Amino acid sequence: MSSSEAFSVEQLLDEASVNRDAGRLEEAVRIYRSILQEHPQNTEAQKALHGLQKLMKKTSGKGSGRSGRKAKTKGKARLAKAGSAARLKSARPKTRPQPPDYEVQRLLAHYNSGQLLEAEAGTRQLIQKFPRAAILYNLLGAVLGELGRTEEAVASYVQAINIKQDYAEAHVNLAMTLKKLGLMDQAAESCRLAIAAEPESIRAYNALGHILRELGRFDEAVACHVQARTVDPDSVEALAGFAEALQHVQSIKTDIHFMKLIGLCFEHDAVTSENVVAASQTILKSVLQKQLSAETLSPSDLTGIAPQAIELLGAHLKGTMFVDADLEMFLSHVRCKFLETWSGDDADALNADAVADAGLLEALAYQAFHNEYIWHVTDDENARLEALETKIARGMQEGAAPGESDLYLLASYRPLWAVECIRNWAIKDHGAASGRLRDFLRLAILNSEREREISQQIECLTSIDNDVSVAVRSQYEENPYPRWHSISVGTSMPYTDLINKDIAPHNCALKPTSPNPEILIAGCGTGKQPILTAIAAQNSNVLAVDLSKSSLSYAKRKAEEFKVRNIRFAQADILKLGELESRFDVIECSGVLHHMADPEAGLKVLLQRLKPGGFINIALYSDIARKQMGTWGELASGNGFDSSLQGMRDFRAWLKQTDSPEARALHLTSDFYSASMLRDLMFHVQEHRFTIPQISALLDRHKLEFLGFRFTDLISKSGYLNRFPNDPDCIDLENWHVFEQESPNVFLGMYQFWCRKEAEAA
Repeated sequence: MSSSEAFSVEQLLDEASVNRDAGRLEEAVRIYRSILQEHPQNTEAQKALHGLQKLMKKTSGKGSGRSGRKAKTKGKARLAKAGSAARLKSARPKTRPQPPDYEVQRLLAHYNSGQLLEAEAGTRQLIQKFPRAAILYNLLGAVLGELGRTEEAVASYVQAINIKQDYAEAHVNLAMTLKKLGLMDQAAESCRLAIAAEPESIRAYNALGHILRELGRFDEAVACHVQARTVDPDSVEALAGFAEALQHVQSIKTDIHFMKLIGLCFEHDAVTSENVVAASQTILKSVLQKQLSAETLSPSDLTGIAPQAIELLGAHLKGTMFVDADLEMFLSHVRCKFLETWSGDDADALNADAVADAGLLEALAYQAFHNEYIWHVTDDENARLEALETKIARGMQEGAAPGESDLYLLASYRPLWAVECIRNWAIKDHGAASGRLRDFLRLAILNSEREREISQQIECLTSIDNDVSVAVRSQYEENPYPRWHSISVGTSMPYTDLINKDIAPHNCALKPTSPNPEILIAGCGTGKQPILTAIAAQNSNVLAVDLSKSSLSYAKRKAEEFKVRNIRFAQADILKLGELESRFDVIECSGVLHHMADPEAGLKVLLQRLKPGGFINIALYSDIARKQMGTWGELASGNGFDSSLQGMRDFRAWLKQTDSPEARALHLTSDFYSASMLRDLMFHVQEHRFTIPQISALLDRHKLEFLGFRFTDLISKSGYLNRFPNDPDCIDLENWHVFEQESPNVFLGMYQFWCRKEAEAA
């Protein structure tokens, strides 16, 4: 809520009228003059001020021959009569006295600083004085919502709207509160009323987009966020919402406007670029049909492509990895032709001039970094690369800085960090490079150098000596997982609201164990989970632990980038966390327990650290969903492929020539397209899988209350509700077991669910 909302011109005119009627002429004059300073053409203020000045001139000095009391009485009567006449002339609606701006600001200060009870008491007191002030009811609704008194908040917003029917902000606030209650259709209608009242309300369009996404109406949601971007081309929230909705849309437009918006999603750090990968690939495969179907790549193959498509291709290459076998093959050919051009073997080489302006060579270097150099490299390419690296090293020995094209070309195949002379030059002299090259050097070299420095500072909370823990640590030291670059940051809220959001449509009356929650992320990996939690969970302190210092260093660097300061990173083994004295309100352990020698032993330790009545988020592999993974693992190990980079490259090359249902299915997984993800998927040193009956028994043994599964959207739960309408909260595990057997891919990612620990007896 903005302070400017407190006094609109309409409200100031009302306040001036009230002062005039009460005989406070000088105050009324002051208000009219303040209006005219900002709005000199306001005719109502002009006329009222002129009338007041004439009236004050007439009455000044009169009544000297009468008694003071009589003169004063008659003067007041004349003023009252004049005031009535002025109201009739201006045909003003019923006046609504408004609270002073400083009072509203004081209440807002309480609200913004978390002093909610003070804000509630002060707002209610002010409402007694100004019962027709819509802004106070809107503020009271916000306060009540923060206090968890959702139904009272709804009533307060409704009161604000009854006073001021075109109050767009109150309509949006009501919509978001109705959404919390699961009244999605009513919430959507409130957003539409806000848009009707204020057609350029970005907040209303974005809120409606969020609601439509949860209703599964993704095309409409996309349209809402596009409209918000039309109103404000700089709205990051609209761009992030567009990306989140677009990932579920089946029919993708290929017009220029869509291409530009998707390209922007790849370029913005506050937008999760993975959300638009599928849409981008659909567009590019449509545009590149000729090139993808060609047996060989000819020099002119890229010259006829629309500039907007080339720009999207470059943005995608730089933003995140491609996860499509056909596009990977095409881009590998483009990379090879660039290498052939450099080598002087240009009989069949790509016409580099045709694509140089689009920065495709630079973009390919980014792509190689994103996929961790997993693309296949031929012996001929390796020979050419050795010559290129030798040329660069020789030039640097002679005191010459490496050429940008040479660096990009080498980096599209190999990590620059591993080339000592280039690494040393970049650390020392990167400031002399061009802006674009500096950006790439930061990604490819300087970030790794920063992580090396951070690694020396990571504190160690426990020893790590369990055999499986040591092996898992070794894997993630070599391949930190996942390597992520951007995230969409949501609104900060009480952590109980975050849990209810995850388990919707189940809406629990969750009692927070603390207003300043202590949160443990057990197995934080490269930091995406703890950073999102630290930003989203209001007033929280987060301890994020992991076995791997490489992962922790990556995580801490990203926390620095996003300026998140309420996270403490430390190295620790979950099995040894019993040594800590700290206890936590919330524990998140996603995708970790199933990589331990004894998952239940790990869970026992975590529950010792969880406060009574506290909450734990657990994620485990599904045995039903991952049956195919076992087949893939047998394919790899049975044919002698190992988890080295070359071993995984060879496995991928072999698999592409293997025409089997298993091979085709593996090509459809995003994990197939980066080294760390493929290793985690198929070459992990330890993995357990679970069924829902096993999870149910596990929760019973540890007296954990199942609160609900977490999905990134409500589509899976909608399918469940259609199958089991008698379980509107979606918490019957026996039903979920039946549903998974009928829909075996529903937990293809993992089972992710929230539980509550039993509270201590009173």
